Amino acid sequence: MNAKHFSTIYRDLYSPLCYFAEKILKDRFKAEEVVADVFEKLWNMKTAEDIENIKAFLYTATRNQCLDQVEQRQIRQKHHKVLLQLSPLAEDEILKEIYFTEALREISQAVHTLPEQCRKVITMTYENGLSTKEIADQLGVTVSTVKTQRARGISIIRKLLSSRALSIAISLLLN
Repeated sequence: MNAKHFSTIYRDLYSPLCYFAEKILKDRFKAEEVVADVFEKLWNMKTAEDIENIKAFLYTATRNQCLDQVEQRQIRQKHHKVLLQLSPLAEDEILKEIYFTEALREISQAVHTLPEQCRKVITMTYENGLSTKEIADQLGVTVSTVKTQRARGISIIRKLLSSRALSIAISLLLN
């Protein structure tokens, strides 16, 4: 299709196609976008010369693009509705994750301040999931020593965390 023929078609049909699209979409800006896309596709078609009824082709293409737009809008609205319903739940879940992550960070910091033997026992127990006997065997100490070190480590962690609890609560509330 040559530029002169295309310009004539564009001049004659652009406004009526926009009006047609706006009736379907109820949005002038979207209608103009759709019509511009349809004309762009026509211009880029290698077989545009072979189309017998250009007007019918343009109206059909415009209608199809409008229906696609309406369908996409309905899908977006449906997803938006679902998100609005989930939003309070999602916020609660996010807050729970924040609290949990913050608590894990505080526990991890507390574990790192423990004396070496206590830290090893606590790590092997809670991170590696080893039994008291397995820890005793690996460290070459008695089961009683493992129990004592674990109790000592837990006691130190509790004291550290209870002194930090107020600062954790305040920082979580302020953020």
